[in-house]
This record gives sequence, C-alpha cells and structure tokens, in this order.
Amino acid sequence: MVFNISYEPFQWRIFKDLKKKFNKNKTFMLSSIIKVKDKVEYLLENYPIFRDDDNKLIAKIWYSETKSKNLRDFMIEFGDKKISSPEAIRRARQKLQEHNPHLRGKLYAKRHGNGKTVKSGIKFINF
Repeated sequence: MVFNISYEPFQWRIFKDLKKKFNKNKTFMLSSIIKVKDKVEYLLENYPIFRDDDNKLIAKIWYSETKSKNLRDFMIEFGDKKISSPEAIRRARQKLQEHNPHLRGKLYAKRHGNGKTVKSGIKFINF
C-alpha cells in the first residue's frame, strides 16, 4: 500500500487553494466591471434617471443584454453568467460617479453625508 505523503502542512494547502479561487474571482469581477463600464457610462450620461437608482440601471442593462422571453430563461442566463452581474454594474456606476461629478445624481451628496452615521451604526450589528 502506497501513501501519498505531503510535506506541506494541511492549512497551507487550503490557504493556497483559497488564494487561487480568490484571485480567479477577483480577475473575473474586474473584467466584468470593465465590460459593463461603457454601458453604464452611456446610460448615466444620457438618462439622468439612472444616476440615483441602481435597480433601474441594472434592469435596463439586463434588458439590453438578455435574449430570453420569460423569467425561467432569464434565470438560466443569469446563472450561466451570460449577463452582467448586478455587483459589477453597481461598482462601475460607483467608480464613474466618483471620478465624474457630472454623472452624479441628486442623492449622491446625501448618501455620502450619511456615511459616518451608517458606519457608526454598523458597529452595533452582530453578525
């Protein structure tokens, strides 16, 4: 009987596997943000209604990307990552508004004004 003995500690192997997965996910997220950035920028420039509402922005982008005619087909496309992730859309919008003040909506200053209150409130939430 032959035993496969690894001289590397078990914890390090797990850490390396997690690091590979994290880097792969990080690269995927970065590429998906870059892909969706132009769409988000176009919508923010031409349709101010999307500047303050991520849900409407996400719905518009998904509507333009999907070929499905019903919810079931849409969910399959979403699960297969054939349409942009909502997180990539939100992050692209956030970054564009951070660097381009003319793309900011009416709620931008209010959201950032509430930042300290939200941060202090989060400290008291037990996860």
